[in-house]
Amino acid sequence: MSPLAYLLCGRSDNLGDLKAIMDHIGVQISWYGNKLCRLIDGPADNEEEAIRLAPFCARVLLDLGAAAMIGRLDPVRVLLIRRLQVDKDYDPKKKLAAHIQWTGDVLPGDKTKPRQENLWRPETKLESGERALLSSYFDHLIWQPAFDEFLKQTDQYTDSRLVAGLHHKERGRFVDEMRGRLDQLYSRLSKSIHMEFMVPIEAGVDPRTLRETAVETVEQLVILSLVLNFSTIVAGRLDARDAVEAAQQLESEVLKDV
Repeated sequence: MSPLAYLLCGRSDNLGDLKAIMDHIGVQISWYGNKLCRLIDGPADNEEEAIRLAPFCARVLLDLGAAAMIGRLDPVRVLLIRRLQVDKDYDPKKKLAAHIQWTGDVLPGDKTKPRQENLWRPETKLESGERALLSSYFDHLIWQPAFDEFLKQTDQYTDSRLVAGLHHKERGRFVDEMRGRLDQLYSRLSKSIHMEFMVPIEAGVDPRTLRETAVETVEQLVILSLVLNFSTIVAGRLDARDAVEAAQQLESEVLKDV
């Protein structure tokens, strides 16, 4: 398993039925991550292939990384999908109603809906979008406590650029910033794979921009999963040293030119 897959999927030992899912996602993250690195760091004569395939690999990494983190925080979500897919009546040609969606499961569902000032009203009932990975409820209940724990346990690792950068962030702004960055990346990458360009794709994506976008995709997944591993309730939690060392390996091998 690659360092990125290790950060995103965690330790799969003793996870029961969840282990098969995390191991499967981990293999996919490793494959697409390695393919992406070969594409963006390949020889100049590989440029056309990189422009056409790298956005797809990066988008897949976003989807897989999000699914891994959702599965570790809400195992029933991915266990249900797996159970539906192994059922004798499952038809792979039909879309599962329970499938993980970017809007609603990763980002909160309705961007136009005003956020509640008081999240803790007695009549509160979580709707689907409010259970999203980066929802306000997950922010307060999972991400902010994880961020606090990260700060407590990583003082000795601030020689790492990523760790030092996180130490300068405000706990209450972390999820807001991640929402914005991941949403922009998802939109940017989707333009290339949904054939939104009505001119040759090379006219809208140059090799330098492509590399920057691919590296940024990996970096944001590293940052988010690094903090996630300091949550006290996440499945397959890595200890502080293992999590930071995996992030540092990615810094030196993939994020070295950032």
